[in-house]
Amino acid sequence: MVNVADGYHLWSSQYEREMTDGFGIYDEIAESIVQAVEPTLAVWRQSRKKRQSADVDPFELYVKGRHLWHQRTPDSLQLAIAHFQEVIGIDPDYALAHAALADSYSTLGFYGYAPMADARAAAEGAARRALALSPRRSESHYSAALSKMWLSPEWQTAERSFRRALEVQPGFAPAHTHFAALLAVQHRSQEACAHLREAVALDPLSPAVHGTAALCMFTLGQYSEAIHFGEQALKLSPGFAVALYALGLTYCQTREFDQAGEAFDRLLSLSERAPYFLGWRAVACRLAGRLKEALSLAAEIAVRQTTEYVHPLAPVLAGIGVGDQFATANALNGYVAVNGTGFQVGHIVPFLGAWKFEPPIHAALGRLHLAGAPERCGPRRDFA
Repeated sequence: MVNVADGYHLWSSQYEREMTDGFGIYDEIAESIVQAVEPTLAVWRQSRKKRQSADVDPFELYVKGRHLWHQRTPDSLQLAIAHFQEVIGIDPDYALAHAALADSYSTLGFYGYAPMADARAAAEGAARRALALSPRRSESHYSAALSKMWLSPEWQTAERSFRRALEVQPGFAPAHTHFAALLAVQHRSQEACAHLREAVALDPLSPAVHGTAALCMFTLGQYSEAIHFGEQALKLSPGFAVALYALGLTYCQTREFDQAGEAFDRLLSLSERAPYFLGWRAVACRLAGRLKEALSLAAEIAVRQTTEYVHPLAPVLAGIGVGDQFATANALNGYVAVNGTGFQVGHIVPFLGAWKFEPPIHAALGRLHLAGAPERCGPRRDFA
């Protein structure tokens, strides 16, 4: 089920049955689809009733907000939040809007567009409200999982929420996609790949599915797969931030530094030079042997720390970029102290090299559950 106005994916699923009684199977599948789609149709019917007494259609606002959320830029996220807050102003019990609001705050915190502690509190509060209003919606559990995965060290809680989202709606592609990302950073490669295969089958035209799959493949060390998925995501949505992020990381590992620099430069343009991406650009410059540029980028991060909020992982990346092990260890321990999540640090670990075995850094990685050795995922034919 796709909204024809903007292409936003609302629902999909697969049904497999033995062909014994053809008409009986049709009836069974039709009944299953009705039960699965009914919550979405109920929201639509509710929004149509609201339009009789309101100038603005809350469902239309919600869908527009979701479209903006997928763009992942500072401006688009703020506009998305404004849309979801307007929906809640019309209908305070609109569970989908509360869940989407939680996802927006989680994304702001993830990229460092807002202070992590503030984003965490706002995201978890909105997710709790969505769960209280609609515990039988996958979106409610998905939003709770996303906030825990991206903004806190509570991975076990995130995993439980992802599993609950998929119990409620097994065909909910976003839950499969981001659960795979959580599993990948824990090196649970077989489980991660299984959820990615399901996500791709359910929503093969989603840039979010392909972009996050690229990030998973990078995390698992499958760089050719990461490039494949990242390029697919950009074909579907040029400038998609998640794909550019995954490709930038991957090209650094494959030593294709011009491509890595291009990906990070595009992210810096889209994000208004967010310090988190400044840090990654510094790492790319260092690996390419351009130490002067890396020092300049690290200096920009340091100056901005004196006047504005800077993502706490940006100084970690700056330390790697300038080759300063002591600064890297100090910044990483500072990140642990503010209850940072290991999810993003999992993307940094491959760039630590031998430093990850040094006691201060190794201890910090242990507290973030990242001290184990990675395992590999299967070839791309597994996703056919």
